[in-house]
Amino acid sequence: IVHGPSFQKQYDAHWMDPSSTSIVWLGMCYAMMTLALQSYHRAGDEPPEYRGRALELSHEYRRLTAQCILLADITQPIPQLLETLVLHVQAEYGRSRDAEPSVLLMTGICVRLAIRMGYHRDPGPHANISPFVGEMRRRVWTFVRQIDLLISFQFGMPAIVRSDHVDTQAPRNLYDDEIHEDMQVLPASRPSFEATPMTYMIAKSRMTFTFGQIVERTGSLTDQPTYEETMSFDQQLRDIRASHPPLLQMRTFQDSARDPANLIMQRIGLELVYLRSIFVLHRRFIAKGRDNPRYAYSRRTCIDASMEMLTHQATLHEEAQPGGRLRSVKWYISSLTTHDFLLAAMNVCMDLFHSAETERRTGGGSQ
Repeated sequence: IVHGPSFQKQYDAHWMDPSSTSIVWLGMCYAMMTLALQSYHRAGDEPPEYRGRALELSHEYRRLTAQCILLADITQPIPQLLETLVLHVQAEYGRSRDAEPSVLLMTGICVRLAIRMGYHRDPGPHANISPFVGEMRRRVWTFVRQIDLLISFQFGMPAIVRSDHVDTQAPRNLYDDEIHEDMQVLPASRPSFEATPMTYMIAKSRMTFTFGQIVERTGSLTDQPTYEETMSFDQQLRDIRASHPPLLQMRTFQDSARDPANLIMQRIGLELVYLRSIFVLHRRFIAKGRDNPRYAYSRRTCIDASMEMLTHQATLHEEAQPGGRLRSVKWYISSLTTHDFLLAAMNVCMDLFHSAETERRTGGGSQ
């Protein structure tokens, strides 16, 4: 969500005249340093100058970020304030394996500020928004809406943004050096099979936004989706999964022997969003599926998705150990992934319990 070449210019300008630098930009830098130090600590690969101090320094930079945000007027649409808040939320989220209420509250602030600044409406039709600024707004909104959906679901609360209140398009699959502040026309998006730093965000947002629609429909108290609509969503999820760029298609760990750790984690991350979506979509029909053949597909699909999640958990746990292939990116394992694994374990345990109860009552064999 931060354009590298533009940031480099701002960074150079800061050292030419530090007194003219905005407090918000300083906060953004402190947030970046917080995230860097957190990743050093969680991966266990601190540079020599930070060895043994990375965690303590990350706390200090996090406090400095918060001070900069407080010194700015958080109620106003100040340039780079939203980006700074997003990075600060990411730092808060990354410092704990548990679901922290502070992350939920800060996410709410980010979302409300983004809406107030019009990020939920696509900038294309507005001539006063340059192509470069418009594309960066799409990137920021894509991230903001994802954290709204995922963090809200983690806390069992409805997301702030409804899917039918948004028309912002997905960002384009472009490298940072293909866009700049003075451009008059936005380049065409590169093909999805061509990997750029945006490829993962675009793929994940497609699945996450569909997940948001599913949560909205299944969470309705007045208009529950029909089973036909459920199966339509099921097919939509499978189509999105099949359309992932080839590099991000899920494959076995053995087939990923030559792939870098961060790419493997991106594939697992996409797969977990898919499995979570399948689980939420079909879980209403688990009980019916025990007795009614019409819903047997939903029950089996839910159990299969849960078992796949737990298989991924076992793989992540094993490979994140010293000497494992994912030890350098074990910071990917967060409170959201832990929440998914708990959901999966709960589902399997509940189904085993009901199967055992049925066997006890009927005296028959196990199901």
